[in-house]
Amino acid sequence: MIQVLPATHTVSSEYRLNSLGYRSPEFTPDAFDSTWLFGCSYAFGWAVSEESTLAHQLSMLLGEPVLNLGQGGSSIGYQRDQFALLLSQGLRPRRVAVVWPDPSRICLLYTSPSPRDRG
Repeated sequence: MIQVLPATHTVSSEYRLNSLGYRSPEFTPDAFDSTWLFGCSYAFGWAVSEESTLAHQLSMLLGEPVLNLGQGGSSIGYQRDQFALLLSQGLRPRRVAVVWPDPSRICLLYTSPSPRDRG
C-alpha cells in the first residue's frame, strides 16, 4: 500500500543524490535491471523524506529495487529523452513507471513582432 502523508507533514529539504543528480544510490551495471521511475517533482520526491518517495513506496510494494529517475520541473519530452538515452546505451529495465507532469509544462517561445511585421 502506498502511504499518503497529510498536508501538514514537513521534512528537511536535504536530499541524497548520486553523481548523476538522481535521487537514487550510485548506479551499478545490474541496478538497471529493475523498475525505472520517471517523472517530475512528484516522482523525485520533492519535500518528502527518502522513505516517503514514490520510488521507495513502489520498491516496498514490488519487493525489488526501483531507480528514481525523477527530475523536478521536467517535462514529458525531457523524460522521454532520458528514457531514450538509457535505452541507446543498451540498458533495459524490468518495468517502467512514469508520473506524467501536467501538459501545461510545455515551454512556448513567444517573440513580439518586429516593427517591420507590425505593418
